[in-house]
Amino acid sequence: MKKISLRNCNGILFISSISGSAITFRAYSSCHCSKKSISVEDKLGLNSGNLDDAVPLFHQMKFGIPISDFILNNMINSFCLMYRVDCAFSVLPIYLKNGVSFNAVTFTTLIRGLFAENKVKDAVELFKKLLERNREYTDIAFYSVVINGLCKNGKLDEAHAVFEKHCFTGLLPDVRTYNVLINGFCLEQLFDEAKDILRKMEDNGCSPDRVTYNVIVQGFLRCNKISEMTSFMKEMVGRGFSFDAGTAALLVNVVRENPSVLDMIPELHSNNKK
Repeated sequence: MKKISLRNCNGILFISSISGSAITFRAYSSCHCSKKSISVEDKLGLNSGNLDDAVPLFHQMKFGIPISDFILNNMINSFCLMYRVDCAFSVLPIYLKNGVSFNAVTFTTLIRGLFAENKVKDAVELFKKLLERNREYTDIAFYSVVINGLCKNGKLDEAHAVFEKHCFTGLLPDVRTYNVLINGFCLEQLFDEAKDILRKMEDNGCSPDRVTYNVIVQGFLRCNKISEMTSFMKEMVGRGFSFDAGTAALLVNVVRENPSVLDMIPELHSNNKK
């Protein structure tokens, strides 16, 4: 039996156990919650960032809020946004008790939450186990979240391996998936690899978007690679894309050090922007 060990809101251990094709969860009820009631809007929004507002929903659902995958997925997302992935896992028994099926959103959100709290080993373990149970996972967003989490936690080789293994075996990556991996390479200053992914992206019929070019230009700006940045800037502008706020801020910093870069900026205003 494989175990993913996590702790609840009060630091008390609970375990998500994985054995064979089954995944079981030990719930807990020791999360602190306030006694005050919350409005229907709060119940449905679930994004206040206040744990004391989210937890009472466990106990108030039976008073008029139907239990559905939409509501439960939003609860999980809210806990993850508050960096309480431990509490998010404790929602899973509610699905089972009420006959509500898990879906791709459920586990995609949990994996994103694990990565956000740097629980990389747990996230990868859950990802692998889910694939063992369902080898034909067809939601590309599921893989994008895993690739993004690995990249942000410095596991670029693992991210690339996931991309190569799962995104070209009948499941076509979308522009977000490509952008996530390109960003990972740029953050590690692996620009040849980033450009290779960009070309592979186009060869596979997926057109780069504004995010794609901003990610690459930002990578060059961070490393002060002005020549390479200029080349991609011209290609970017030629396709009608404009800088986002992050790129503009980095460009301002570069211009302070190298005012000659200003000579390239007028080109941005002579083309249509998308």
